Formats: sequence, structure tokens, C-alpha cells
Amino acid sequence: MSNRSLICGLAAPLMLAVSTAAALPGSGNFQVVQKANLNFTRDAAAIHFSDLARFNVTLNSTYAAAAVGVAARQSGGTPAIPLLWESEYVCPVTIGGQTVLLDFDTGSSDLWVISTLTGIEAVGHKVYDPKSSTSSKLLPGATWEITYADGSGSGGVVYKDHVAIGTSVAIDQAVEAALYVSPEFATNPFSSGLLGLAFSTLNTVSPVPQLTYFENVLPTLEKPLFTADLKHGRPGTYNFGYIDHTAYTGAIAWTPVTKPYDTGTTLLYLPPLITEAYYSKVIGAFFDPSYAAWLFPCTSPLPDFVFGIEGYRGVIPGEYMIFEPLGDDLCYGGIQVNTGLPFSIFGDILLKAQFVVFDHQGPRLGFANKL
Repeated sequence: MSNRSLICGLAAPLMLAVSTAAALPGSGNFQVVQKANLNFTRDAAAIHFSDLARFNVTLNSTYAAAAVGVAARQSGGTPAIPLLWESEYVCPVTIGGQTVLLDFDTGSSDLWVISTLTGIEAVGHKVYDPKSSTSSKLLPGATWEITYADGSGSGGVVYKDHVAIGTSVAIDQAVEAALYVSPEFATNPFSSGLLGLAFSTLNTVSPVPQLTYFENVLPTLEKPLFTADLKHGRPGTYNFGYIDHTAYTGAIAWTPVTKPYDTGTTLLYLPPLITEAYYSKVIGAFFDPSYAAWLFPCTSPLPDFVFGIEGYRGVIPGEYMIFEPLGDDLCYGGIQVNTGLPFSIFGDILLKAQFVVFDHQGPRLGFANKL
């Protein structure tokens, strides 16, 4: 499964890529730094259709054919691994002394992991073994089950255990141990589950919903927020509890979070007129029905893309629009049509170009251009 993501009426996603454990001395903040990993391959069209399915889009014939007890202040971080084409990120998380790779997800609120209880679907994954943890405690009578809009899902039982991201720790964090996972998760050897960062109102644990990791460590942070500073082709950072004012230029433009949407996407999905207007400026660009997507010659000059929030103007460099080379000198475009959706989706194509603030207290989302 690729990244899912943030809660936001603007539908701006986040695929968390995180850090070398760089503690920030004397503060309740921690930083996570993105690292590159080129060992993952995934089909651009598969990402495209998975993104659309996540929002229950009914594909038209063209698309259907193509779709075939911690200190009061703590700090910490964890290495995050962006996979090829920066389409998915997995992050080391330590649960009861055992390190697994999880997708960080700001569009859900469950910390679930493939475990020794999962069965054959666990083959090829690093798993969580509650019996090997001296701090695990079964939460009696608690169960969980989550189904994502693309049909993937998982479910199981709940433990309380110590969870660490770098040097930050949540004591008695709810850890949802999978009894089963859908094929989408079983066949992805790079991830052992998800760590949800949305509000706990979305948590699926029954009979009592549980707090997320971020909510549990919030009292230890100087500010109730985290920031995303993804990079294109090089390491980036996620900072928790503070805003690094040296990472951007100008003022931060704020927009309120109004609705919970799963926006963990890679591409930038926009209305047809805007998409067509952009590609009309790209020499040789065309809509290919076999891919149900916009393609263009990889050697064509690509214009920058500018979006607005009231008076703010955010810039995405043209070079970011090359999502994936397909062969025959053709490239898959980073901007695609938001087929069947009543809103646009700001995926990682945009996030890599922007400094983004996720303010839990607002709740609100902030954008600023990078230096």
C-alpha cells in the first residue's frame, strides 16, 4: 500500500518519510529526516488507479479499461525510507523493543502492525511479537477492523506497549496486532503496517477508541504540530513540535481543516480544465487512453505550476512533473485529472515543493515556498 494521509478539507496529503534520530537538546521537539531508497518499483498507472479507488471513484469506460511515563519534554526521530519514484515511505518504529517498518498515515488513526498472530500473510514481513515484549499487555475485549476506500484492510486484537520513534516514547500506546490483512498489505514486503496520525475520532478500536501516537506525545511537545519538508531527489525532514523558520521563505499561508479525507497520494489530481491547460504548455503532451493518463516526451521543457490560497502563490518546479519514465522517451505526468472527484488532491508532487505545517490545535494546514 502506498501512503495514505492527512485530515483536511483542502485534501492535502502526507506520506511520512522520517529521520535519523536527531534529538533536539532541551526541547519537547523531534525531527525526522528522509532518506533515499531506490530498491522499490511500482507501476505509475497502478498508483494512479489506487489513488482514485481510495475515494470510491466509479471509473468511466476509458478508465475501467485501463485499470485492468516519559519525561515532560522529550525529543526523537526515525529514519524514513522513500521508495522509488518517491511513491511510498516506510519508517522504522520500535514496538516493545522490536523494530518494524510502518507507513505513516495522516488520514487514519490506527497504529496497526502485522504480527505473529497474523498467519501466512505475515511471510516476508518483519512482525511484532507481543510475547517477546516485556512491556506488552493485552487489552481485554478490545478489537479493531479497518477498511480503506480502495478495499484493502486489516483487523485483529489490541495490546498496550511501549512505542518509540527515535528517542521519543509513548508508554502504553495502543498497538493493534493484525489477525488478518488483505492481499494489498500481504504482498508489500516493505511495510508491516500503518501508524495513523489523524485525530483519534477516526480510531477503529472497539468498544473504546484509542489515542494515536502523536496525540499521546502531544503533551511533551512545545507546539501541537508537525511539519513536512519533503525534498525532490534528496533527504528531507519531518519536525514535530516546532516550525523551522529557516526552511521556507515569506509568510506561511493558512487554511482551515474542515473534513477528514484520506489523501495519501503521490500525484497531483486537478480538474480537467486545469490539467489540460497545463499540458497545453508541454510540447508533445497527450492523453493516452491505454493509461487513462497524461503522458509527454521526457525531453520536453516543463513549465512551473502555481497554485493559490487567497493571496498566497505556491510554486511547483516543472521538473517535479516527471513522475515516471515509461520507455520510448515517454514520461508519466505528475498532474492527472481528478476523475469523478468533487475536489482536488494535493499529493507528494506538490508537497515536495512546499513547506507544510499540520497544526493539530487549529486544526489548520499551512503552506510556504521553500528557500
